[in-house]
Amino acid sequence: MANKFQSGLSRLGREEREQQTRAASAEREPAQSAAIKDAPSEQPRYLAPSRRNKKQITGYFDPAVRKQLAVMAAEEDRTQNELLAEALNMLFERYGKAPIAGG
Repeated sequence: MANKFQSGLSRLGREEREQQTRAASAEREPAQSAAIKDAPSEQPRYLAPSRRNKKQITGYFDPAVRKQLAVMAAEEDRTQNELLAEALNMLFERYGKAPIAGG
């Protein structure tokens, strides 16, 4: 019985040391990964042709807004991007700007 207890204790000690080693290496990783991110990649990231020469516009809204936009897009058989472009063009016109948003 004492042997099983001792082996269990030593196993727990090993597991604890391994956990500490993993935690210590995880603390070092952000600095290493930041350096990797800054380094130029050997292969350029794929960019869909429809996204070339374009910039993303982002906003934070209630999840219900996202859901309603998705439903509207499905009902109208259009993409969410097309609906957002239409909305932006309406906004631009309202403020006397040229409607330049393309879908």
